[in-house]
Amino acid sequence: MANAASSVTIHAPEGHLAPRETRVADARLPRVLAGDDTLIFDGAMGTQLQLRRQKVRFTKIGAVFISHLHGDHCFGLLGLISTFGLLGRTAPLHIYAHPQLQALLAPHIAFFCHGLGYE
Repeated sequence: MANAASSVTIHAPEGHLAPRETRVADARLPRVLAGDDTLIFDGAMGTQLQLRRQKVRFTKIGAVFISHLHGDHCFGLLGLISTFGLLGRTAPLHIYAHPQLQALLAPHIAFFCHGLGYE
């Protein structure tokens, strides 16, 4: 990452994290800008929508950090990985999480996201 000023943006939902007609589950999207890279913290169901609302370029996301293995922090990760593949991503995506996440994600990625153009 480049030596540049960093900033943190946190968007927190109001009230309970359950889905509602007016918002998706866990629309929080802590995001750190580090040089030209965007780092995402936790990837819940509403992550892609929040990225679109904030006009974050998906190609600029260099890493995703999962704080812990609760659904409201990681259920949107598989969809995000799949979307990157559909958009033709070629750059590696670094995911930092509890070691058990790899065991949980690997069969899903193999089944749903085979043939991705990136690691």
